[in-house]
Formats: sequence, structure tokens, C-alpha cells
Amino acid sequence: MMATSVGLAGIQNGLANMNGHAQRIAQYGTTEGPKDLGGVAEDMVGLKQSELQVKASAQVVKSANETLGSLLDVRA
Repeated sequence: MMATSVGLAGIQNGLANMNGHAQRIAQYGTTEGPKDLGGVAEDMVGLKQSELQVKASAQVVKSANETLGSLLDVRA
């Protein structure tokens, strides 16, 4: 169960980071947003990194579930 918890925490963290990057990207060019557009590239990279984190964490959860399923099959 530890791997599942770690995977779920990674998904939550990645989604929170995605949300932050997406909000900053949406604010560029608005009156409330930053005037320097150089930061948009950083946020785009951060958005992609967060996406990869969520995908990797989802794979951890999937692998943990498959392992648990295999253990239950052996036990039965």
C-alpha cells in the first residue's frame, strides 16, 4: 500500500503544480498578469514537467495495483 500512497501523492502534487502553471499562463497579457512574457516559457515547461509527473505517478499506482493483484492470485 505504501507505493500506492506515494503514487497518489505524486498525482496530487503534479495536478497542483499544473494548476499553478496554468493560472499564471492564463494571466499573461491581462491587466493583473505579469508584463514580462519571458516567464511564459518557464510556465509552459513547468506545465509539461507536471504532466510527466502525473503520468509517472499514475504508472506507480498501476504497477502497485497489478503487484497486489498478482499477490492475491498467488495466495488464492
